[in-house]
Amino acid sequence: MASQFVSDAQRLNRLKWISKPQGRFDISHAIVIEAIYQWAVSLDEIGQVFESHKLYEEFFEFWGVADTRMPQVTQARNRRVELDSQ
Repeated sequence: MASQFVSDAQRLNRLKWISKPQGRFDISHAIVIEAIYQWAVSLDEIGQVFESHKLYEEFFEFWGVADTRMPQVTQARNRRVELDSQ
């Protein structure tokens, strides 16, 4: 019997696939990117620092240098710097 649980890696691979269909970008992709950020924050809050760091990196892989003045981007960048220094 197959497991009903999906690993974090499988979820992230699905998010990557969803967010890059034929190189197009629309509002649904921004929602997926925001979900990655929120997922990283949630993991960070419960003490899963290693996993959250990976997701912050994924967030920046998708987001790049776009909208660097957005609060989420600034907060993610600051947290990533903190995690890198530990």
